[in-house]
Amino acid sequence: MRRKNKHLQLIQILGGFLLIYILVNAMQNIKVHFVYSSGLGPFFFVGFIIVLMVFLYIKG
Repeated sequence: MRRKNKHLQLIQILGGFLLIYILVNAMQNIKVHFVYSSGLGPFFFVGFIIVLMVFLYIKG
């Protein structure tokens, strides 16, 4: 029997937040040529959220 991850709800909230952030950021930056011109900040932010989700899943 598998043990339930106690951080599952927090991981789901972070995943939902990440999805909303990516969609909003994409809507602001997608142009005709699909140029992503906002720099490295969003990449670091998305990477941080993904690492946090993985850490909580492994810790849980």
